[in-house]
Amino acid sequence: MFATSDYRTTKVATGIALVACAAIFCWCYQRVENRIVSRVLDRVSKGYILRRDFALAATGARILPALTSTSQIGVFMTLLGLFRSNTSRQPPEAILMDSVHPGDCWSFSGNSAHVGIVLAEPIFITHVSIDHIPKLFTSNIGTAPRNMILWGLVEGQRDADTLRDLSADAPPLASGWNSKFNSSASYLRSGRRFVAVSAFTYDVEASFHIQTFDVWDGPRKHGVEFGVVVLEVVSNWGEVATCLYRVRIHGERV
Repeated sequence: MFATSDYRTTKVATGIALVACAAIFCWCYQRVENRIVSRVLDRVSKGYILRRDFALAATGARILPALTSTSQIGVFMTLLGLFRSNTSRQPPEAILMDSVHPGDCWSFSGNSAHVGIVLAEPIFITHVSIDHIPKLFTSNIGTAPRNMILWGLVEGQRDADTLRDLSADAPPLASGWNSKFNSSASYLRSGRRFVAVSAFTYDVEASFHIQTFDVWDGPRKHGVEFGVVVLEVVSNWGEVATCLYRVRIHGERV
């Protein structure tokens, strides 16, 4: 009887030890895997886009809280384990960093939000780039942003008059504007003047995870620069929360 009891105890202990070893192995493997992925993404993100990024914190860009949505993730979604790829809760400033690490993104509830960015210096905007983790490296690509609008803050009466006179030179997004770019645009009622300079779609099925989009060249052609922009995320790829990794604003110095 005692031998049987000892056998069962030994068997249970062995099982617990095996489970513990497996858990430790998985934890170590994931840590090593994340480090490898981070190094690869760092090299790619720093070398792929040769245009200067004027929305980089290291060069002076910063988040404008007055034009930025709250980013709190609800307890219910946390319990659901929404971010199965170990997404951490980072502030909006995460999108201005030059390193993209799995899980280190600005996450917010729902599929729409906006973030205000004070650029490193006023520029004539030419392109906007969006970084996200490759689909291969995440188990939850549904949190990636999908349809977005880039707004520029018009400062000064001269620039406001110029843009009003450009009504005949309609931006490319005007003809393609439809329900998928249905802006909530609450910040547009803040008393400031904004103009939409680009509307675009981040494609999670594309061959590369860093995607660059053109902007309306009307302001640049007529000498209208922007020192503050707002990126509005209109929708994502199907999840109940969204994760934005990096935003780059490219252009020409004034």
